[in-house]
Amino acid sequence: SVDESILRLFAISGSEEGLLVITESMIVIRYSVQPDGSLDKETLRVKLSGKSRDRLPVITHLGGCALATVAEESMLRIWDLDADENFALGLDDALGYNSKDILITADHSATSNSLAAVTNSNKIAVWKNSGRATIEGDASSQWKLLAPLIVTLSVTDDNNNENYPIIHWGPQRGLLAFAYDDIIKVYSERTMCSNYSGSLAVIQTGANQLTVACLSTGSQPRYTTVNTDSVQIRGLFSAIESFIVWSGKLLQLYTVNTQDVAVQLEATFEIETNIAAIHEQSIFTVDDGNKLQVRNLQGVVKNQVQLQEQEGQIVSIYINNNSMVVGSERGYVLCFDLGRRDLRKLKPSKNLGQMIENFGSLILATIDCLGGKVSVTASTASGVPDDRIYVWDLESGDFHWFDFL
Repeated sequence: SVDESILRLFAISGSEEGLLVITESMIVIRYSVQPDGSLDKETLRVKLSGKSRDRLPVITHLGGCALATVAEESMLRIWDLDADENFALGLDDALGYNSKDILITADHSATSNSLAAVTNSNKIAVWKNSGRATIEGDASSQWKLLAPLIVTLSVTDDNNNENYPIIHWGPQRGLLAFAYDDIIKVYSERTMCSNYSGSLAVIQTGANQLTVACLSTGSQPRYTTVNTDSVQIRGLFSAIESFIVWSGKLLQLYTVNTQDVAVQLEATFEIETNIAAIHEQSIFTVDDGNKLQVRNLQGVVKNQVQLQEQEGQIVSIYINNNSMVVGSERGYVLCFDLGRRDLRKLKPSKNLGQMIENFGSLILATIDCLGGKVSVTASTASGVPDDRIYVWDLESGDFHWFDFL
């Protein structure tokens, strides 16, 4: 028993199972646990500092004896009780925060090792933990702050506790829920997209924003910013003087004058696809998972290739010069020559999956500029990315691999 009201309880799993008890006065008590589940003895007692103006601090468990606290300040504090150290994680004006931003609640994701916190100005701040300090002796340097996610509703300070927002990571990687009054929003985390072709580089910098760069040899790089308006970017692909972006529902085609980096929106059309590519006057999209459709620049289908059922669904398209390789989840690769008027296979489809030990699924297939060699990355049967890169020589049929470890 403890002498005052209990604020939070956190279970400690692993080799040293235990229970963390946090009281209203911010005293943390650790108890060891017997094999039958009963509490044994007190092994640690420490008092945390920090106090909110109108309510008790928000506490989230980071695993083991590590905690994070939010006490209505412009920073959150992390406490590693085993190491007997603590440090603060603050906001950064350069990323889009300001001096008036106050953190009011937080939550931790054990799956992605990320911390999310809500400010009083409609922003969600996320810190990613790399697992390794980038500055020796500075534990805070292992946490990287991302640009804020702006919540599209009014979140204001309120003296009534029930009116504070709630934020919570889902058990599935990358899902973050935000609740305020009777409104619930669920955000899905995605990796930013980028692509490079010739001297043209296109990099996603926001949900609807791109940076387009021309990287000509012998001259300074030239940049411009593009807003894609109604298209929430889920993918992009660049050619020498054009690029496409898509949301899964809409696809946009842009052309680029590489002399002055002038970007022009040429076409927008409805298409349900999560994988696409562009080459000269053709746009390639994946329909129904296993159907590769060849479209003109207005989105009209002019040709198509359908994978066999045993080949599985398409997971990647890669174009290099006049060669294209399509990879399926089951490890099949199809190579095409794009230098002719009609789409022509370089070789019959090849099942590389059966040549890879402990193969799970294909991640990416690429092809060299001469169309002679295909390289693939894959995951193992347990779903973990394979450490090796595999290379197939189309001419000789040789199959090699290189282990990065």
